[in-house]
Amino acid sequence: MKAARSSLPAEPEVPAGISAAQVEEQLRRILASERFAHSERLRRFLQYVVEETLAGRGDKLKEYSLGVAVFNRDASYDPRTDPIVRVEAVRLRSRLSEYYSSQGSDDPLIIELPRGSYTTTVRWRSAGQESQIAQLRRWRWIRNASIAAALVMAALSTALFLQNRSLREEAAALPPPLVAADRSPIWGPILASPADVAIVFGSPLFFENEQKRFYLRQYDVNDPVNRFKLPEFQTLDRLLGPLSEPRYMYAQMGDVYCLHQLGAFLGRHGKQTRAIPAFQANWDAIKNSNLIVIGPARMNPILERLPIQLDFEFQPDFYVTNRRPQPGEKTSYWTPSHRDALSYGVIASAPGLAPNREILVFTSHASAGTRGAVEYLTGPATLRELTARLNHRPGERRNYQILLRVLADHEQAYRTEYVTHHSSERAVTKP
Repeated sequence: MKAARSSLPAEPEVPAGISAAQVEEQLRRILASERFAHSERLRRFLQYVVEETLAGRGDKLKEYSLGVAVFNRDASYDPRTDPIVRVEAVRLRSRLSEYYSSQGSDDPLIIELPRGSYTTTVRWRSAGQESQIAQLRRWRWIRNASIAAALVMAALSTALFLQNRSLREEAAALPPPLVAADRSPIWGPILASPADVAIVFGSPLFFENEQKRFYLRQYDVNDPVNRFKLPEFQTLDRLLGPLSEPRYMYAQMGDVYCLHQLGAFLGRHGKQTRAIPAFQANWDAIKNSNLIVIGPARMNPILERLPIQLDFEFQPDFYVTNRRPQPGEKTSYWTPSHRDALSYGVIASAPGLAPNREILVFTSHASAGTRGAVEYLTGPATLRELTARLNHRPGERRNYQILLRVLADHEQAYRTEYVTHHSSERAVTKP
């Protein structure tokens, strides 16, 4: 009897009153939509989990099985080191939400992928939700109208930070740190140094068309001196010109967040900080300070001039080359979907430009990657974890380069994972 029961086909996992044919029709409608038509990976992912759920095999949908069946991973696939399923699940949930708030706003049937599960759920749209979607449309219009204002807010936030007036008062009101940062092999030398800390943040390169009254930036144009030789700038100037001299009027929101996070962290430990935009970071401004550099090299050209050779090099097409692979490490680390959903961050430490000074670098392809790296090194639990991994001996002076994997949603890092690190012994220098 047991064998006979186990051979029966599984019942489709759909609520009463909804047929499998209705679910399949809704799935076809979603896959044909603008949000999914050009993303073969998400189409394949959604179709597979819906079909498996309808077939009664929803409880078999696990990270490993999806990696093999949907994302062409081989039998050696390890979800702990390759988070492609988690990353794509975040993208799929976001894309479904976008579909139902736009092209699918009138669809009566809703297919969802709940957080923490790979089994889809199906339900009828409620009347209350239609009202919510109408409100969401109004908010989207307000949001789109506010994109330019967001840049202005970033500039204002940066200017406020540069004043550095309230950091010490804020720090005094905070509870004492939960981790002994002065014993950290990375923070310890900076906190022991008598000098202040200069934080250099990226300067995105903008141009202005004064006649048409707009500002613009192109991702690949970052050299203000040799811009006239770049085909990308020539095309911009021809189509949207005449363009002005370079303008440095804005900052990335992620950099502004990192400035505040680092300033508050160092303030709690008694260190005075000052912020310097990259285009003003000349040697006279930074040589006598401990130096922290945040952001991608394309907006922070000083990274190329500092006496640091990164073992983990960021390439233009969003992967990271490991110049000095150690046993068990990969020669490259790549982003399986999009840099704003998964990226890599690097933390690097080195001796400063003057005796008893330090250099610390936080860099990534994406703003969320830099933010994740800063949060990792300033968070009590993650700082404690990293200190244990570095296996630092008291009195030892070493350079460190740490590679982190950062998962993000809407440019906010929600999970940062240690990948590996390199270290090298420092040459002894006399102050």
